[in-house]
Order: sequence, then structure tokens, then C-alpha cells
Amino acid sequence: MKTCFLICCRSTSAFVDKHDQSAMNRFLTEGEWDEKELNDKRFEYLQAFEQTKCKKSGIVALDDTIVHKTGESIEGVSWLFDHCEGKTVLGHSIVTSHYVDKSVNYPIDYRFYFSEKGGYATEHKGEFKTKIQLALELIEDAVRKNAGEGFVMDSWFVCEDIASAIGSHNKFFVGRIKSDRLVHTRQGLISVEEFAKALPQEAFRELALNSLKCKVFTKVMKFKSLSKRVRVVISYLEGVEEPVFTVTNQLGWDSKKTLDTYSMRSRTSAWKTVS
Repeated sequence: MKTCFLICCRSTSAFVDKHDQSAMNRFLTEGEWDEKELNDKRFEYLQAFEQTKCKKSGIVALDDTIVHKTGESIEGVSWLFDHCEGKTVLGHSIVTSHYVDKSVNYPIDYRFYFSEKGGYATEHKGEFKTKIQLALELIEDAVRKNAGEGFVMDSWFVCEDIASAIGSHNKFFVGRIKSDRLVHTRQGLISVEEFAKALPQEAFRELALNSLKCKVFTKVMKFKSLSKRVRVVISYLEGVEEPVFTVTNQLGWDSKKTLDTYSMRSRTSAWKTVS
């Protein structure tokens, strides 16, 4: 399956003597060109300009998204669980890497993920890779391209394999974690949610994040699922009862630095794809 970014044109009006929208589709899906080479050239082109080139202050956001489809005969579609909708949907799943700094953000690369079961998986037996394996490929690609000094990601990607890979390149990471992650305490292994509930109110301090107010607690801790210690930030947004748990491998960072860095993930725009 050939899937590519709409990276050069916002609409078919960018084409000379265009006839209709299908002209662009045919060019993208039937043209004899190498999509990896094109994407590498696009990224290289962006590095030629001061405004868009990668900076040390920039980060790489790792994410995955599902592009919903309506026909089972579409190449590469499979039934996937959509956590946002809480149900299984038909679509294409894409793992992405995205460059972000204070001024610009743009896609770096992507990997196509398909379910282990289904027609496409049967036809491509032996090619299956987990989302973690695909994310590891994107990490190596981003490091090779010198795209930022660290990575931000959601709870799906905060695991030992990814933490180790990022650490091996002396890069930082910041990620959300789920409340059921087990952490080592004097009372033994407990969930980070239980740990947070046992904290006294005076352990938290007020912090302003842009226009948001929250109460935060931070501590360097050892999680069962990670081989190295991380700094965890437990934050309660004003008016929200449930806490948010964020971790980073930068043990010397404070709560504000950690949360400000993670918030850069929200600046990424949607990836537009054509199948």
C-alpha cells in the first residue's frame, strides 16, 4: 500500500492544468516515485531555512492515529480498537513522528500499522510489527535527522524499550502514564494512583501553566515497568478531581519544566494522508 503525506500542496489548485481532485490521487498512488526519498527531500528542504530548521529547543512528538474507513475492500484496512471512541473501528492505523518548537511544527515520518489478523495481514505475512517496534524505527530516524533534543509521548509509548532507546542517544523524554502503573514505595509496590491519594494536601504546591492553574507534587521514583528511575509529576488541574501523571528521565527537572515540555505535544497538527 502506498500512503503518503500531503506535504507539497494544500489542494489540487496547486497543479498546472488540473481537471479534478482525482488527478492528485492518481499522481500520489500510481506515480512511479519513491515516497521515502520524497519525504527525506522534503525534510532536507525544511532544514535550509532558519524559520523551519530543527532547533535544540525543539522536540519530537511520537503518536499514533486511526484514519477511519468505510469499506473492507480498501487496501490495508483492518479492524482496530479506537481508544477515543471506546470501540473497534475499520481504518488505517499510523504511527507518527512530528517535529515541534515554539514557532513551527511539521511531520517527520510515519509507519503504517496493521492488525495481526485480517486479509492485509495474511497477504503480508512476516511483515507485522508492533506499534512499539514502529516507534523505535521513528526514534532512530529522528535521531539520524537531528530533529530536536528529546521526545514527548502518551502513555502507550512509555515503556522500557522506548525509554532505553531514547536514553542510549542521550535524549530526554516526557510522557504521560496511566494511573495503574506500579511504583516502588516503602509500603511495597502500589499503583501511582494509590500513592497520589495517600499524599497530604500540604505536599502539593500551586503552579501556573499558561492560563491554567494546578497543584503539583514531584518526586524521583522507580517504576516496576522501567529499569531506571524517573521523575514523576502528579498534577491536579483546577476544578478536575482526577490527577494527571507525567514522567521524565530528566531527574533534575522541576514540575514546570516537565509539564511545559509535555504541553508542546498539543501543538502538533493533524497528519493528512491519502490512501
